[in-house]
Amino acid sequence: MTMMDGRDFFEELEKQTGQEIPNAQKEAIKERLRNILKYEPTVGIFGKTGVGKSTLCNALFGNDVFPVDDIEACTRNPQEAIMKIGGSGIKLLDLPGVAENQERDDEYRRLYESFLPKIDLALWVLNGSTRDYGPDERFYKELIKPQIENLKSPLVFFFVLNWIDQIKPSEEWDKVNHRPSDKQKENIKRKIEATAKTFQIDATKVIAVSAEEKYGLPALVQAFIFALPKEQRVIMNEKIQIPPTPETKKKVEESWGEILEELVVEYTGSKALGKVAKKVGNLVESAVDWVKSWF
Repeated sequence: MTMMDGRDFFEELEKQTGQEIPNAQKEAIKERLRNILKYEPTVGIFGKTGVGKSTLCNALFGNDVFPVDDIEACTRNPQEAIMKIGGSGIKLLDLPGVAENQERDDEYRRLYESFLPKIDLALWVLNGSTRDYGPDERFYKELIKPQIENLKSPLVFFFVLNWIDQIKPSEEWDKVNHRPSDKQKENIKRKIEATAKTFQIDATKVIAVSAEEKYGLPALVQAFIFALPKEQRVIMNEKIQIPPTPETKKKVEESWGEILEELVVEYTGSKALGKVAKKVGNLVESAVDWVKSWF
């Protein structure tokens, strides 16, 4: 579809429906869209040191990471960084606590009470080639899960099995095409099922990847993009460095159509205008760039 600006968009709505949209309503719709585009999602990263959290984040969101507020040089405090992408960014919180002793549980409960409501997406990174998840399991079930269940809004939460290229028989990993052998695929499937059982979650919430090999990353992106609310979905999709799958692309385009429809109906009271807005939004290949062009 040919790029249009905000004026052309509203002209098209008026032309197709025969309804005039007051300037005040147009500006209100554009202001809401501005606020959506300015939003910086927050991603909480859980997991022990050495499981590949940094590698995964760089693979997903790019390499431009710099510290903003290292509250203290101490693992008992969250480490915060901003990944700048375009004019805005993603806030990453590397959250502490896994494998700590029980004496600090009260301290961490207060910490997560403060941070979990601010997180849009949580990724708990595990070493997919090991069997010992005891400390992670205790920390999740005793401290994290109760906090999640008390949140007012559901938290999008995934367990990520990293290093799955090391799953036995690791010598069979296809280093040319960067993918597992059939035998490894079977073991990866069993690993996902076992992890889901250990943490008492649905297996669809466990995604197997190899950040270094760039394997499984599109599937991870698709999983959390589909799980996020539509406003967060369209913005998070803009920040991702992994090429979208056809399913992800379609879902994001549909989400832009739904957002435009809801805003137009909310401010004009016209369902006819809303239907046209949705159709236009669904046809725009890069809705973020399109909406930005209005301003």
